[in-house]
Amino acid sequence: MASTTWVTATSSDWHEVLPLVEHDTYHLPEYVSICGRLEAAESTAFSWSDDRGGRFFLPLLFREIPGTSEVDATSPYGYPGPAVSPGGLGHDQWLAACAALRSALEERGARSCFVRLNPLLPADLEAMATVGAVVHHGSTVVMDLRRTDEEILAGIRKNHRRDIKRSNGEGRVATVDEAWAHLPQFVHVYHETMRRVGADERYSFSQEYFEELRKDLDEHVHLIVVHAGDELTAGAVLFETSGIVQYHLGGTLDRFLAQQPAKLIFDLAWRWSKQRGDAALHLGGGVGAAADALLRFKQGFSKEERSFHTWRIVPSREAYESLVRRQGVDLRSGDDEVFPAYRSLG
Repeated sequence: MASTTWVTATSSDWHEVLPLVEHDTYHLPEYVSICGRLEAAESTAFSWSDDRGGRFFLPLLFREIPGTSEVDATSPYGYPGPAVSPGGLGHDQWLAACAALRSALEERGARSCFVRLNPLLPADLEAMATVGAVVHHGSTVVMDLRRTDEEILAGIRKNHRRDIKRSNGEGRVATVDEAWAHLPQFVHVYHETMRRVGADERYSFSQEYFEELRKDLDEHVHLIVVHAGDELTAGAVLFETSGIVQYHLGGTLDRFLAQQPAKLIFDLAWRWSKQRGDAALHLGGGVGAAADALLRFKQGFSKEERSFHTWRIVPSREAYESLVRRQGVDLRSGDDEVFPAYRSLG
């Protein structure tokens, strides 16, 4: 027998489930709540369990669909995806959990569900594909911190090692700012970076957002900054949970790009994380998961890569297509490349 339930981010049940699944910072209720407030969405999670000890736990945000009284579901920003029992689920359990999720979404009237998978956590893509499309977007880079320092250094590109050594010799220094004393300067750096790369406005997170992360995530979030003399040239926010460290957000001032201070950030990040006993440092991928210059830069720190996928569920095809037509989207025109298609005009 299996059971399912929806767990709200404010419920103590959420924290009772987390120790029973392999999870990341992106699965913490505090993080999901922050994302929910940003999107004016309901922060919740689908929880499935069976009598064999299997667990499947998926954080989601339920949002109103503009111009309608209907809702859809999406992942919080980052790499959430399903968190399942340690050691994983059997294929039959994955099939059952995925089918139960689709039914639960339909019962709630969700017109679609968009899930970003976590490249570091187990996922049965074949089972997931039975209830929704699984789309491969590209690769991400991960550093295995269980290796020796010598093995890690051997996996870092020679020019990266050379530039890090030169930067240190020229007085540029990366530090972990546990007091977050340089948060305002970091936010300035981050915003300048978002403007430079032409990022969507929704990624220009405010200083209040970062303050919320620090207050609500506490020991799970850290700030690394790089200084050249008295000037902060680059910085990054890292997440840390269950031995997994995630490079969440970061940036570099335009005029210091040639110095590539991000190399100092990554170098300190792996050393600091390894010293704390963490098992993996996930650097992420390229912009929009593309095989671009950013991905190639990250590949210079590790040859180990993981695949990044999204999962797109339509609980009721009839209801979905009806909404798409009412929103004025022609599925034959190619507008359905955006998922969900009814948000392609937003």
